[in-house]
Amino acid sequence: MAMGHHFLWCLGEIEGTSNMTSFEQHVRARIPTREEIDHFLDPEKLSWGQFDPEVGYILGNYLPQDGVDNSSTINTVQKNGARGAALYADRPRRINTYGNSFTQGAQVSDEETWQEYLAAHLGEPIGNYGVGGFGVYQAYRRLIRAEATDEGAEYVILYIWGDDHHRSFLCTAIGNSGHPLNQDCDTISI
Repeated sequence: MAMGHHFLWCLGEIEGTSNMTSFEQHVRARIPTREEIDHFLDPEKLSWGQFDPEVGYILGNYLPQDGVDNSSTINTVQKNGARGAALYADRPRRINTYGNSFTQGAQVSDEETWQEYLAAHLGEPIGNYGVGGFGVYQAYRRLIRAEATDEGAEYVILYIWGDDHHRSFLCTAIGNSGHPLNQDCDTISI
């Protein structure tokens, strides 16, 4: 499918479709309330994400019910913005990871991410800077920023999934991320 057609699908503008939502209806249905925005912007509140002026948002400390059988998972964030880690946390890191929800380890607790399994195998810590819904450019900008600090590592893994490159300009990135401030794009049918 050509990129332009996909973009038009997201905007709800393809002719001849049933139950189509206009672009204005689509946007209005997804506008967060003032309370939701205030909560998101308040660094003292527990939230799935924290405002970030460069990449839009990064992970926050929260306890979502996104695990097996709707169980809760524990998601914590360190002061450096990386996801919480248990193994070898007191040692310097040689490897940092960046990317989307797969990198983040969505739907599992901090100690269950693939980075923790790799850390156990290698006997050293692995930094996890993944964020659900991130596109390639967001992950890249985060990589550049973090690697320029004392948190930088000798090696980096930039994980790219099939649709991540679209996420900088299509509504599917936010719509399919599952965050409470967003809704699925697939309510706009083709």
